[in-house]
Amino acid sequence: MKYFVFSDVHGFYSVFRKELRKKGFDPKNEEHILISLGDNYDRGKENYKMFKFLRKMWKKKRIILIKGNHEDLFMEMMQRGYPISIDYSNKTYNTLVQFYRQYFNVVDEEDEPKDWNELYQLMKKDKFFDIIYDMKDYYETDKYVFTHGFIPIDGEYSYYYNENCSYKEDWRDSTSRQFKDARWYNGIELSMKYNIGVPNKKIIVGHYHASYGNVRKEIGMNHHPSEYKKYEFSNFDFFKPYEDNNIIAIDSCVAFTNKINILVLDD
Repeated sequence: MKYFVFSDVHGFYSVFRKELRKKGFDPKNEEHILISLGDNYDRGKENYKMFKFLRKMWKKKRIILIKGNHEDLFMEMMQRGYPISIDYSNKTYNTLVQFYRQYFNVVDEEDEPKDWNELYQLMKKDKFFDIIYDMKDYYETDKYVFTHGFIPIDGEYSYYYNENCSYKEDWRDSTSRQFKDARWYNGIELSMKYNIGVPNKKIIVGHYHASYGNVRKEIGMNHHPSEYKKYEFSNFDFFKPYEDNNIIAIDSCVAFTNKINILVLDD
């Protein structure tokens, strides 16, 4: 089996499809399987096109879908019934607006959805929510664990506060809440700083831009955070996949680089 692994497309469908063709994905070859690590929507302008592609591959059983934090954000917004600040900043509401304009043939860019229930019913009929409900917290093969941010861990973790982070032996038995939290983790930091990994396997992650790890590998671990931020967005080469003994991180920050990393793996 040959796996084509991608993450964090964020609605940049044309960029994604171009890279997928370059990597040799053959829709007619049943040995070619896609693995999405989540965050398929938001930020870009081709969210509906991305959805249609995912639906086509899903119906053909040619894709394994991992849930990302942006899929969580979208579902939370729909359940709430109105957008809040995080929905605007992450462009989640913008995705909903794109679906609205697609379904109702709206060309006025000032026009926004007023009847969320009608839009919800159309998206439901289109299988949008069925696909999200079918998404997994992780997928595992003989050599790899595929997930969005990272696996659940023991100890406290956030981007701003870290203490006693360690490998959780029974991470596979974690609760839905713990997996949801893990979708926000910076897996690169948890690997580099705490050496957390799954024994005898590589964890393949998205979510956090690969330049975070590649810059630290390049200049060392003892610099001020401002120094890292200066370098992380200084060179597109830093956004190529990051790899160490525990993980491979593939988020290319497509909104900045206009590039998508796709891993091709035999397993």
